[in-house]
Amino acid sequence: MGKSKYYRAGFQGIKVITTIEADMSKEEKEKFVNEIDERCPIADNIAGITPIEFVVK
Repeated sequence: MGKSKYYRAGFQGIKVITTIEADMSKEEKEKFVNEIDERCPIADNIAGITPIEFVVK
């Protein structure tokens, strides 16, 4: 399909940069973002091995 099979087809990394406008210290904001990351289903699917099934009908 035109892409090398020697390298992953996906991203090499993902970086999320966010601005939080709240009455919180930097440490509180970092703790908040870490908690979101731990509970995020998208981050969980990307970080973990989630089986993918392709079905052709």
